[in-house]
This record gives sequence, C-alpha cells and structure tokens, in this order.
Amino acid sequence: MKNVENPYGDDVAIDIRGLAAAVWRAKRWILPATVAVAVVTAVVLSLITPRYLGQSKILIEATKSVLADADEKPQEAERALLDPEGVTSQVQLLISRDLARRVAKKLELAERAEFNPAGKGGGTLVGDLMVLFGLARDPLRVSPEERVLEAYYERLKVYNIENSRVIAVEFSSIDPALAARGANTIVDEYMALQSAAKRSKTVDMAEILEPEIAKLRDEVSAAERRVEDFRSSNDLLIGNNNLTLTQQQLGELTTQLASARSAQSEAETKARLVRNLISSDSLDSSTDVLNSRLIQRLRERQVTLKAQLAELSTTLLPNHPRIKALKSQIADFNSQVRGEARKVLRGLENDAEIAAERVRSLQSSINELKAKTANTNNEQVRLRELQRDAEAKSRRLTTLLGRYREADAGRNARTLPVDARVISRATVPPKPYWPKIVPITVIVTIAALLVFIGIVVITEFLSGKALRPVPVAAEDEPEAPEAPEAVGRIPEEDLIRWDDSGNLHRVMPSEPAHAAERSRIESAREVWRRIAPGSDGKRHLVVAGAEPGTATRIAAMALARTASADDNVRVVMLDLSNEIHAGDGITEMPLAGLTDLLDRGVSFAQVLFRDRRSRAHVVPRGRRPLTEADLAGERFQTVMEALEFTYDAVIIDVGPLTFGRHIAEFLLRADHVVLATSGKTGDPTAAYAYEILSRNGIEEISVVSTAEMGDPIVAADLTGAAA
Repeated sequence: MKNVENPYGDDVAIDIRGLAAAVWRAKRWILPATVAVAVVTAVVLSLITPRYLGQSKILIEATKSVLADADEKPQEAERALLDPEGVTSQVQLLISRDLARRVAKKLELAERAEFNPAGKGGGTLVGDLMVLFGLARDPLRVSPEERVLEAYYERLKVYNIENSRVIAVEFSSIDPALAARGANTIVDEYMALQSAAKRSKTVDMAEILEPEIAKLRDEVSAAERRVEDFRSSNDLLIGNNNLTLTQQQLGELTTQLASARSAQSEAETKARLVRNLISSDSLDSSTDVLNSRLIQRLRERQVTLKAQLAELSTTLLPNHPRIKALKSQIADFNSQVRGEARKVLRGLENDAEIAAERVRSLQSSINELKAKTANTNNEQVRLRELQRDAEAKSRRLTTLLGRYREADAGRNARTLPVDARVISRATVPPKPYWPKIVPITVIVTIAALLVFIGIVVITEFLSGKALRPVPVAAEDEPEAPEAPEAVGRIPEEDLIRWDDSGNLHRVMPSEPAHAAERSRIESAREVWRRIAPGSDGKRHLVVAGAEPGTATRIAAMALARTASADDNVRVVMLDLSNEIHAGDGITEMPLAGLTDLLDRGVSFAQVLFRDRRSRAHVVPRGRRPLTEADLAGERFQTVMEALEFTYDAVIIDVGPLTFGRHIAEFLLRADHVVLATSGKTGDPTAAYAYEILSRNGIEEISVVSTAEMGDPIVAADLTGAAA
C-alpha cells in the first residue's frame, strides 16, 4: 500500500452497455434540450437579415490589338499573362484599394447604412453596448472611407476557379439589386482600369519615341551623306545591278574579250582550212571560197566552157584550134579561181590578225581595270562599313516609326482592348445565400445532440460507472502475499474465528500485564506528527477499536481533521465498520457510500463528502452492510487504488476488533495502526487489544483515547459531494 499506481489498470474495461443505458436514461432531458436548441437556432437565423450574392466571371486571355503588328505580343509575354502567377496577379488587381475606391464612389456606398452606419456599433443597440463596454471598435473613430472599404471587403470575394483562367467575382448585400450591380460594376471598372493602363502606356511610349525618332532621323541622314561623299570622292559610283562603274566596265570588257577570242579562233581556223584546200586544189570544199561571187561567176563560165568542150570534142579532134582555145580558156578560169581563193585566204588571215589584236587590246584594258579594282578594295571595305551603319540606323528608324504610329493610333483611339473578357455577368439573385436556415439548423441540432450525449458519457466516466472490472482466470490470480512472520503470532485460523463471536477475550493471552506498560495513550495530534507523510512517507492508516462503540469513529475523524490542517496533505476517511450508531444520521439512515459504489448504483463523486469543520473528505459505508465478498472483489481493489492515487493520507475505520479475514489483512498491510479506546491509561481492554496486534506482527501501533475528544461525527457535519 505504500507504492501507489494509477487506479485505472488493466483489470477494468469500458462498459459499453452501461454507457448506452445511461444515454437512454438521459433522453428525458437530452431530447427536449435538443429540440430547444433547434428552435432557438431557427428563430435566431430567421431574425438575421438575409444577404444576396451576385457573381460575375472574367476569362483572362491574350487579346491582339487591330492597331498592332503581327509580332506585337511575343509568346513569352502571352505565357507570362496566362500562367497561374499571371492569373493570380489579375486577382490581386481586382481586390486592389484603387479599384475598390472607384467602385464605392460609382455605387455611392457611402450613402448606404449597410456600408457606412450612421451610429456607433452599426446603429444597433447591441453594437452600441459592445462599443460602450470596449468589446468592439467604435466605427466613428475611423474615417468614412475606411468604414466603407472595410464593409466592402467583407462582402467581396474574388478567386481563381481551379484548373482554369477564369476569375469569379462575388459581391454580397442585403439588397439583391445592389449585389448584382456591385459584381458587374467591379468587372466594368476592372476592364476600364486595364484599358486606361494600356492607354497610359501608349501615351508614354509615344512621348518617349518622338524625341528618339527626331534624333535618329538626323543620324540616318548624316550616315547616308557620309556614304555618298565617300563613294564620289573615291570614284566608287554605283551603276547597274548595284555595281561600281569599274566593276561594271570590267564585266563588259571580260565579255568582249571572250567574244574577240572566239572570233580570232574562228578566223585562224578558216584561214588554215582555206590554205590547205588551195594546196590540195580542193577549193570546192571551202564554204568561204564558194561564197565569193567572183568565184561563183568564174565557175559558171568554166562549167559553160566545159560543156562546149565536151560538145565539140564529139566532132573535132583534140588538136583542133577550137578545142585548144576552149581548153586554154578553162585553164585560165582555174588560175583565176585559185587567185581569187588566195585573196579569200589573205582576207581570212587579216581577220585573224585583227581579232588577235583586239584580244590583246581587251586583255590590256582588263588588266588595267583589275589593277584599279585592287587599288580600290580598301575604299570599298570602308564604304561597306559606312553603308552598314547607315542601314542599321535606317532599320531602327523604321522600327521606331512603326511603334510610334501604333502608339499614336492607340493614343487617339476611343477604347483599347484588354487581356480579359467577361464571360458571365451577374443577375439579380432571386434567393438569399445567407443564412441557410434549414441546413444550419440541422447541423447545429446534430452538434447539440452529440454534445449532450458527450456530456452524459463524460459524466459516466468521471463517476466511474463507465468502467467495469474484467474477470481474471483463477489460475492467473496472483497469490496474496503472506503476512510477515512474528514471534508468538496467532495462527490465521484464530483470526478467521474473530467473525464468529464478539467476545474478544477468547483469543487473548491470559497474562496481558506486560502489554499495559507499552500501550501509552497519545493524542490525535501527537500520532499525526509522528506518522505524517512529511516525516517517513507513511500515509495508510487503519483505526481499530478495543471495544464496540463510537471510539473508532471519533478517533478516525479526529485524525482526519488533524491531518487536513496540514496545507500540503489531502486526506480522506473511509468507513468500513458495520456498526450502527443511533442518531448520527449516517449509519442509522445511511447515506450513499462505499457499498452503493460497489453495486454501481452511484458515481464516485456521489459518495465523497466534505467535513464542515475541516478540509477532510469522508466516504460513508453505504446503505447496506459490508460483506467479505465486497472486500474481496476486484471493484473494491479499484476503489482503494483510486483513493490512494488521489489522496496523501487514507484513514480507514474498521470498527472494533470483531472482524474477519480481509480486515485482518488491512491491519497487517497498514503503514500505521491506531487503536482507539474510550478509557484512559491502563485500560485492560486496550492492553489486550494491543497485545493481540503485536503478536500478529504489527509493529507500528498507537493508542488514542476518545474520552476527551467530544461527540462522534454526525450527518450534519457532512456537506454535499466533495468531488
């Protein structure tokens, strides 16, 4: 009993059936309370001013301006606008304070009591009282604009619909028309704000580009003048096909040189052919010879003469003068043909020489132009640098002019498209969205029912009724520790016989004179000082009587009151006596106590009483006598462990020494035993009882006399449940 553990060990379990029965018994107050909560909730919700909700939706998308170029909005800019961070940025713009001020001004929210209450606390009695007692902030100490904006933001909700680029704008009000108009106005002002931002951007861009364009124009003009001056000063004038004159001449001469070389080759070939034909007397094979008109006439005459010679040869002899004349003429014509062929040859040779001379002349000119071109390469490199610089500035000027024209068009346009589109406009809601009387009433009613059931269950647990002992098999029961051996100890059979008779002398020794010398009578204060927990930690006391009567009750209560005077000690007195004392109101008409707790008729809190004269607690015996079965039961052990776990000192009144086996075990295991007697020093009854206890191995024994302690405790000394 000196080592105290948690009283709720492994030998108890939750009594589900008992909890269900307790809830069923409590239905008499749970059901009316639940119905009352439901009615009160419905009434309160019906008294709340309903609110209506208007909702508009915006789709964020990249809109191309009809004034812009095709590459006005790069893909990176579109991705930045349409990614989750871009959509979130648009949500922040919709809840910005600048937009809120514009909406509040357009809707004239400052003129509405809903957004700008005229009196303290919103113009209501409850609100004024809360402000008066400092439970709420005085709205009149805040500027009207801040009051309006605070109420505005309480009624505004803007969020991005999941997995989309759609933004929902919700606005609530007690006026359904204002709820719809508020949501639509927020969207309209957002679109106008976006358009104004774009217009401001274009105006700023135009103002920035104007001086830049003027400056760049001067730079382009200067660069182009430098190009032309350098070209003219270095004879790098441009001809056809963007070529310089030298390059153009070189190309033309190269073409002429090719033609001249071709003509030279042709003339030389013809002359060589004609020369070979003349040598072989085959002039008829040369086209150039045959193309000569003189040779053609000579050939015609020669053919005629040959025809006459052939005709005359048939009639005349070869030596005939006519025949000889014709042959002479034919030979003369052949000589003339060869002479004419030689002329053709000389002509061809002259043409070849002329062509060769032309080739030489053209080659010389080309060589001169090549040398000149090589000398102008450095100037051309410099010229190209000047041209590139002028072209780069010209391209930049063209780009800036295009942007300026776009910005100027946007500056003068009536409206500018924004990167958003309204896909749903709010309409006047037919039904309020708050309060939802039926769902809220149902939820509150169910919650109240669960709370009430929880209260019953917690009460059952606190009272101990929710726990039931778990039966342990006989073979698993631990053996009870044997009492320490003592010299001259009375056999256990004699202790068992104590319950058979009230005659204590039956088991007492015949010569108790030496016990009277040791049984010195002390006061309750002296006993407590010696055994207080602060000295040696003893706190389990058993009070037994040397004779029947009220001595044990008086002594036990005196010890409890003395112990409770110590501020650091919590003490309880447990009554295990079956004696009935007339007129005390405790045993004669028993209060609820230990036996009722063991029978599960009451809770732990209902059997704990407080002494009116001290801080001590008292647990009465109960409405029926204790039995050996009660003291041997598991539930009694649980009760004892709970008391030892809770209190610093447990004082047990076991009544006179006419008890059974389990009371004897209490005496053997107690930290200290107090023997109560109504007599004074030398009382033989007390001496006999002292000797009995000593011979049974009990060493810590004190004897107190109740002769001067006053009356025993009565029911009037106890007040309510101590728990």
